[in-house]
Amino acid sequence: MLCKWQPRWLVLLVPLMAWLGACESREPLRVGFVGGLSGRVADLGNDGRNGALLAVAMVNEAGGIRDNPVQLIVKDDAQNRDTMVQAIEELAAANVVAIIGPMTSSMAMIARPIAEQHGLLMISPTVTTTALTGRDDNFLRVSSDSLAYATFSARYLAETGGHMRLAACLDLGNRAYTENWLDVFTDKYRAHGGEIVGRVAFTSSADTEHAAIVERMLTSNPDGLLFVASAVDTARLAHEAKRQAPDLRLIAVEWSATEALIELGGRAVEGLTLSNFFDRDSLAPAYLAFKQAYVERFGREPGFGGTATYDATYTLLAALRDSGGDRDLKQVLITTGEYPGLQQPVRFDRFGDAQRDIFLARIENGRYVVIR
Repeated sequence: MLCKWQPRWLVLLVPLMAWLGACESREPLRVGFVGGLSGRVADLGNDGRNGALLAVAMVNEAGGIRDNPVQLIVKDDAQNRDTMVQAIEELAAANVVAIIGPMTSSMAMIARPIAEQHGLLMISPTVTTTALTGRDDNFLRVSSDSLAYATFSARYLAETGGHMRLAACLDLGNRAYTENWLDVFTDKYRAHGGEIVGRVAFTSSADTEHAAIVERMLTSNPDGLLFVASAVDTARLAHEAKRQAPDLRLIAVEWSATEALIELGGRAVEGLTLSNFFDRDSLAPAYLAFKQAYVERFGREPGFGGTATYDATYTLLAALRDSGGDRDLKQVLITTGEYPGLQQPVRFDRFGDAQRDIFLARIENGRYVVIR
């Protein structure tokens, strides 16, 4: 049951919170969060941190877990190998019970074995690389993998685009995701009669020449351009695409579907389509309450990063409650069946992989609109 008092927005979250525990103050349960809070993927990382902070705050206001308050220890991985290694080591030294994150696939490939050495469970909100699918390890996630998203996108584009000839670019700075996503998409798109006529690789940095990337993509005379990149780079690539080839169809990926894409892209991203596991127009009561609380606290909408990280954090905290402190967390998570999510339930298979509904969205009048 909920304890002491309930903020106005917490009342709507009773179905999510009611079974998290009673109320007395004891030593905090420390939970880690790691994500890119600086650099070119900071939009996703900061949304994730905010979602985790809000989940912890809601649980603490409801009385904590087994009489203990929860403390979130936040680390920035800066989308950098050495920084990530240091972050995991520091979280282990802080005696966290588990880690929420990372937010990108390349960082997950670095973090997972180090966390496993320390016996730490990781639950990622947004990592999708298939390199971590079907593995009996310490890594869980609340999103589907790249096979699901790339397959969905390929089918939709083949059905609606008249078998377009697409040129693609990919950011090797998050290679575990971008190369994986594009390989799957290419295979599935060709199976549906589409064609990938060009593939340009780059590594995102402050010196990235987006005009040159688009120019190289256009040498294959494509019907559309596919950007497998972050929001920052996708926005800048879209600006160049509109300048150099304004009539071409633009496609992006779920990684770029943050609020920053629209803020930075403006009119250049109007009409762009991309897959996602998040519906900004959802009327689910728990999501609406969370969205209101998020906007009130952080001054912006949560996006998919904030929403998915809330789900991951809540799921972990519920498992901590259910474990009683002496059961294996992963076994609790994969045997419970499902956990309430803000828009849809979280269900893990025996390897800790999840499946979620997938949406296809188009940017219209400065907002994401679900079209399938």
